[in-house]
Amino acid sequence: MGKHLFYLPKRYRMVLALAGPILIANLSTPLLGAVDTAVMGHLDASVYLAGVALGAMIFSFLYWGFGFLRMGTTALCSQARGQKAYTEMRLVFWRGVFVAVAIGLVLLGLHQIIGGIAFWLLDVENSLEKQAQHYFNIRIWSAPATLINYVLLGWFLGNGDARLPLYLQVFINLLNIFLDLLFVIVLAMGVEGVALATVIAEYSGTMAGLWLLLRQPVFQQGWSLQDKNIFLATAIKRLILINRDIFIRTMSLLLAFAYFTKSGANLGTDIVAANAILLKFMEFAAYGLDGFAFAGETLIAAAYGRKNRGLMKKLTRICLIFGGISAVAMVVFFALMARFLIPLMTSLPALQNIATTFSPWVIFMPIFAVWGFIYDGVFLGTTATRALRNSMILCLLIMVFCGYWLVPLCGNHGLWASMMIFMLARGVVLGLYFPAILPRN
Repeated sequence: MGKHLFYLPKRYRMVLALAGPILIANLSTPLLGAVDTAVMGHLDASVYLAGVALGAMIFSFLYWGFGFLRMGTTALCSQARGQKAYTEMRLVFWRGVFVAVAIGLVLLGLHQIIGGIAFWLLDVENSLEKQAQHYFNIRIWSAPATLINYVLLGWFLGNGDARLPLYLQVFINLLNIFLDLLFVIVLAMGVEGVALATVIAEYSGTMAGLWLLLRQPVFQQGWSLQDKNIFLATAIKRLILINRDIFIRTMSLLLAFAYFTKSGANLGTDIVAANAILLKFMEFAAYGLDGFAFAGETLIAAAYGRKNRGLMKKLTRICLIFGGISAVAMVVFFALMARFLIPLMTSLPALQNIATTFSPWVIFMPIFAVWGFIYDGVFLGTTATRALRNSMILCLLIMVFCGYWLVPLCGNHGLWASMMIFMLARGVVLGLYFPAILPRN
């Protein structure tokens, strides 16, 4: 039957070779979130699950908001690799680490102020806020490690190696899951145990990631910490501009989820807890679809570095095809498994009933969302970050406008409908803008 069970053209195999390990690595992250949800969902009140959901949402702002450290590092490293600028590849990493450590220390220094503002904005009932505060006050100590891990993952992907991000992510998340079960189930530490497990896992991942990095051939050529170009003004300016736009883009994305969570909280504690369960399905889909987005980002960045317009268009088309197939597969999987997975995440009958009622929204979500995920990777790979920023702001405004009218009319159904409109709008807007980012021949 030959070397392959079925024949695929070279470019298709390139995308699969990168996307496969990334997809597996990514799926370990929502698996961790599902374990968090399941552990909290089997305690004797929904306030514990809702507290972790709100606390995690705050860290989505703090950590995902700095996701540019991963995205920018991948794009810049991959472009340098396409140009065979190996010294620049090392410098990209060290600049990213410098920024990550600086931001992490600032977050630690200001964590009381950040927490105070966050809980004032959330304005939820006292029992719910208390649990979320317990989670926040512990998990904030993972800030430097979490941000350095973003840089590590971004550099490995930019270097075209999908295996090491897989190893690193799976190590972090499996350790986190083990510690979750130990601290919450065995030691009965509750919300604090979930947060502490994350802190320990993140720092362990940083040490493992640095060990893997320094074994790479590019870093065997010598240390670059003393290189006079590490803080080159033009390189730092470019890094800041790229990171600024990605930061605003990511914050707009997180504002969409914050709007969703806050609006759900206004509908009641049971609604926000049930929505937290359903969002785990959404996370599984998102991280799975991101496998092809990350692959596209890495390969298209290298093609962009060589100004190969034709290859960029072909790789984008391949990623869209694979992404569409994956989205359909996820819809089928969720449709078959939703009624079995929801009871695994909570034993409370009221939450099971609410989650089941609204589950069709997340079952079909991958079809709405996949196009935005793929184009997101394409735009990041070409560092067309201004377009990403503007499109995300526009889509956020569309979501809020729809939610303003739909939630009062349809309640939680209206809230989920506004989320689906947001997801679909991302793909439509970026798809219309795509021809403008291609290099001229």
